[in-house]
Amino acid sequence: MINSVSGEMMGSTLKIRISGIAEPAYTAYELFQPSRIIVDMAGTAIDEQGNLQLPDNLPVSLVTSEIADSAQALTRFEFIPDGEYTEYNVSVADNSIILTLSLINETAAGEDASPEGEGPEGEGSDAIGSLTVSYTHLTLPTKRIV
Repeated sequence: MINSVSGEMMGSTLKIRISGIAEPAYTAYELFQPSRIIVDMAGTAIDEQGNLQLPDNLPVSLVTSEIADSAQALTRFEFIPDGEYTEYNVSVADNSIILTLSLINETAAGEDASPEGEGPEGEGSDAIGSLTVSYTHLTLPTKRIV
């Protein structure tokens, strides 16, 4: 039985815990358009007390469903992030599935970024704040043919 789904933000990392009463048998995978993480759990039932909702302040939506057309009934958890993420990880601890999403920080990627043409050197500048270039100068021996 699935007792609850909870989540918390830690910086740009979202950690979601699906808690149950026994060690879960599950499959997790990623789908696209829209990007989402699917967790299918075999042989589980959903607690009917409405504990399978995430807080509204988290940047992810949860859709749950029962899949009955497979060999064993599955409970599907579909996590749909509000924005983009760079990676995800799924692990098991204490009869819970833990889904960790590394979210792209919208503030760092959008609001704080300087508009094109307004770099660190002032308006109209396309200057680069820092650039590292490495090269090796190679001299080969030459032979004069007469």
